[in-house]
Amino acid sequence: MRIALALAIVSGALTVGCADEETFERVELDLELLHVYAPEGAKSPVCQLHGQVRTNTMVPVAYGFPTQQHGPDYVEATRTQFPNSWNSIPAGCVVIIVNGKSSPTQVVASVCLHCRQAEEKWLSQHEKSRLNNTLHQSLDDSRR
Repeated sequence: MRIALALAIVSGALTVGCADEETFERVELDLELLHVYAPEGAKSPVCQLHGQVRTNTMVPVAYGFPTQQHGPDYVEATRTQFPNSWNSIPAGCVVIIVNGKSSPTQVVASVCLHCRQAEEKWLSQHEKSRLNNTLHQSLDDSRR
């Protein structure tokens, strides 16, 4: 079963790859429904940064190539300032249909509410900074 699953996933990865949604190909497997692997960090009952008991909640599963929508500073802040925000769980590039059922779209993760608040604050501050930089760049461009 595991060998067949590994071969199916590898062949599916070769067929599908890390592509945008429009280029996904359907891969049918005759297996039990697969579960999304939630990293151990998403299961711990206590936040290692804040020392607070975390709350189990449903979070979306993110398929495809991870985007860096907020840039490398966000990736570093996620690691150091809000490691247990878990707004989504990365699940790789392959979406699989098993017995007519698609790969899961949500998974339970153990979320630290303090991390979520820190992430919201970080995003708010950096969004304002990004907008200010864009505004200043536009003004500089218009003066030329």
